[in-house]
Amino acid sequence: MATALTTAPTMTPNMALNSAPNTPPALPQSKSPAGGDGANAAAAGTQLARLRGSADALAGFLHVPVSLRVEVPVVALTVGDLFRLEKGSIVSTGQLTGANVPLRVGGRLLAWGEFQVIGEHLAVRVAELA
Repeated sequence: MATALTTAPTMTPNMALNSAPNTPPALPQSKSPAGGDGANAAAAGTQLARLRGSADALAGFLHVPVSLRVEVPVVALTVGDLFRLEKGSIVSTGQLTGANVPLRVGGRLLAWGEFQVIGEHLAVRVAELA
């Protein structure tokens, strides 16, 4: 049994979780000695332009809604159990309290999360990216 939530993404795949939106990812640090030559500077400039181009290309997709699926496994359910379901029925899951649940987008595993209660709402905190 799975619950589907719809959300709009707020970050690009290359951004850190706590990054400001629309901020290009940081360039990898050069392993050359300090004061590298002009070729290194040109390569870094080309890489920066390529990263900014990638971020610009993705900008048009950042507001496209996606369906995020939170999966909670139900391991021992029969057809008879389904027919006996009624208001107030409790369905036992194979999920241990505090264990992470898979988060999927388009059927692909995106992350693992843990259930949280925020006020009167059930939420999922991302615990680990896949």
